[in-house]
Amino acid sequence: MEKQFARAGLSWGPELALAVLTVCMGFFPVLFPAAAQGMFRAAPGSPALYKLLALLFPLWALYVGYRQSGEEGFAARLRIVLFLAVFTGIQEWIHYLNVDLGSYFPGVPNLEWQYRLHHGVVNLASEAAPHSYRFLPNGFVLCLEALTRDFFFAKTIYRVSFDYLLLLAIYRYAQRFVSSPAALVAVLSYLVVFTVSITSYAGQLTDPLSHLSFVLAMLSISYERFWFFASTLVFGLFAKESVLIMGLCWLVCVPHRNMYAMIRLVLLGAVCFGLVVWVRAAVAGPGFGYGNISGITPADILINLKSNWFWQWFFSCGILLVPAALAWRRAQGELKRMLLVLLPGLFVAHLLLSWLVETRNFIPCSIVLVIFAAQYFCDAGSAGETAA
Repeated sequence: MEKQFARAGLSWGPELALAVLTVCMGFFPVLFPAAAQGMFRAAPGSPALYKLLALLFPLWALYVGYRQSGEEGFAARLRIVLFLAVFTGIQEWIHYLNVDLGSYFPGVPNLEWQYRLHHGVVNLASEAAPHSYRFLPNGFVLCLEALTRDFFFAKTIYRVSFDYLLLLAIYRYAQRFVSSPAALVAVLSYLVVFTVSITSYAGQLTDPLSHLSFVLAMLSISYERFWFFASTLVFGLFAKESVLIMGLCWLVCVPHRNMYAMIRLVLLGAVCFGLVVWVRAAVAGPGFGYGNISGITPADILINLKSNWFWQWFFSCGILLVPAALAWRRAQGELKRMLLVLLPGLFVAHLLLSWLVETRNFIPCSIVLVIFAAQYFCDAGSAGETAA
């Protein structure tokens, strides 16, 4: 699979083209709004035509899934593509029923709130902070919305495409540690966790792109592909800056053979820090303080800790610590180190800079935990690619 990653993996071809297009669509209408508006107004064709063209995104994602299935032969690859497509549909239906049709804020339907927030984000409005710092998904959706004249359709294309890619990435990462059937069990376990994690959530567009950036960083660490890892962090922080914790995962999971390896990691950290400061200064102004980092003030930390977060966290993350503990002895070192960084790291980060009740923020940790669970329940021994 090392050869496959280098030859046909997430480094060139359709995968790279999809990544470049996503980044361009995410940045262009936000950083160059006047030029984008002029281009969208001058675009020929009808909204119905652009809706048909937008369907190419999920089809493109399916093709990437076929290439990246990790299986040999057309029939075996097609089975994985269909499996992931079916459960992407189930996931999106659950999200539609429980989030899109819901009302997290009293008296305000979630879809209405999503639309208002979306346009605040793409305008880098300070009142939409901290969501304004995470404009990459919204910029992508804005491009589709401007052409199709339909926000719900545009966000559905975004969610379906990137949720499918997220399931694919989870499957491929799980294959590094467990057999293919166990990796499918890990994907199904993630879907259960996902259902619990979206309880306290109104549907902002950060996910699934932010979670995908986490898993792509995990894959980069597992394959020791630094420049792919670096690009994932640099662009992923514009989906959500918590992905930067993966820099610590690289530090503890990847052997550092020389000073050059350390220097480039330090430089990557400096670039990412600069980008985090830049986007906050652009939204909040040069005099921003602690409360502008992620919308939490020091006074909120104790309130955060006392909030009703524990049981939702327990059933979306904590309960999986039991099979992880049982599988610990035979689990691979990389998986252990990843968990030992993400579990406390995400908890502290979201205690100080977010809300613990939003347990979807712990999904990256849960993804690692479902692989532990799949290893314990499905594989008698370590049967993944890293077993050797």
